Amino acid sequence: FPSRELAKMSGIFTLLLSGDSPPPMVLEVVVKSGQRLILVVRVTPLKREGEVAGAIAVLRDITEIRQAVRLLQASEQRNRLLIDNANEGVVVVHEGAMQFANRKALEIVGQLGYTVRELKDRRLEDFVHFEDRQMFREARRKRLAGEEPHDVRMCRLVGKTGQVRWIEMNAVRLTWDGMPAVLVFLNDCTDRKQAEDSLRKSEELYRLIAENSLDVIWTMDMGFHVTYVSPSVERL
Repeated sequence: FPSRELAKMSGIFTLLLSGDSPPPMVLEVVVKSGQRLILVVRVTPLKREGEVAGAIAVLRDITEIRQAVRLLQASEQRNRLLIDNANEGVVVVHEGAMQFANRKALEIVGQLGYTVRELKDRRLEDFVHFEDRQMFREARRKRLAGEEPHDVRMCRLVGKTGQVRWIEMNAVRLTWDGMPAVLVFLNDCTDRKQAEDSLRKSEELYRLIAENSLDVIWTMDMGFHVTYVSPSVERL
């Protein structure tokens, strides 16, 4: 036995000599080859005429189980680190409620003015703009039914004071506590959406100006080919 296990063995012998049955104990032992094994040891005293005359020991090798558990824990820890530090929101939606949200997801929804406690008590659908809820419900229904729409959908989330954030959502089906659930990936695209809207409005404004100007307006590429000419050219 390694030196740190000797105290455990001493405790087992003390209980045996007093006639008590020690509780099951996990011990590490070193075999002749030098390999270390993890054993569950259960010892029961044998009595003769009321006196302890010996003991029965049952040993179970749990080395492989322990190693598998450690590997699983290490894998879970790595996955947790990856998910918590992802630049994309990750949410598990089960029975409509958010069962899990990573740091980025809490940051995204937190911009709506809600606390973590409020997020846990609400359904994800509660944050979706009323004009987008039907689309959100239909997409969730299809995923739970196994009809996987792989497209990324854009919807609006509404904050406490009415502020709106544009979110890109993509989701896949998974099992959560033995029940169908949806793993949702979130990306806040509010700034990009606002920039696109501003660009579209700007393009629309300049198009109206060009098409209603009395002057002839045209553009050419680097080869001097005309790429656009305003309608006023007809009057000219």
